[in-house]
Amino acid sequence: MLSVRGALGAERRLLRRHRSYLRDESSRLRLLRRFYEKVQALHQSPEASVDNPLLAFSLIKRLHSDWPNIIYSGEAIRNTQALHAGLKEVEQELPGAEDMDGAARALMRLQDVYALSVKGLANGVFQRAGHPPLYSPG
Repeated sequence: MLSVRGALGAERRLLRRHRSYLRDESSRLRLLRRFYEKVQALHQSPEASVDNPLLAFSLIKRLHSDWPNIIYSGEAIRNTQALHAGLKEVEQELPGAEDMDGAARALMRLQDVYALSVKGLANGVFQRAGHPPLYSPG
């Protein structure tokens, strides 16, 4: 990782990809919901008898084509692949294990040197006991 600002830019790009993924998946889920409601309504209908040749054919078609298309959706795979591609694009800019370790050690050093409370650090307020804040967000 070159810089925290660079990492912030990488996260922005990941957010855009994720927003696109959520939009695409929401659209796909609406279609799945409609399919579910249609099939559920058929099962609730008293006229849904397999004695009717057209309804029997419709059942066979759903089980042969529609259900596998739903379960093995190419759209779901493409949506997920696009999200993975977005991660691959920024992977070199993401922090690694060494970055995480270094950031954790730096926070511990700040806490030790300035006698900061963990609760204050968690809230973003850097303040020694009995002193005005060294830093406060906002």
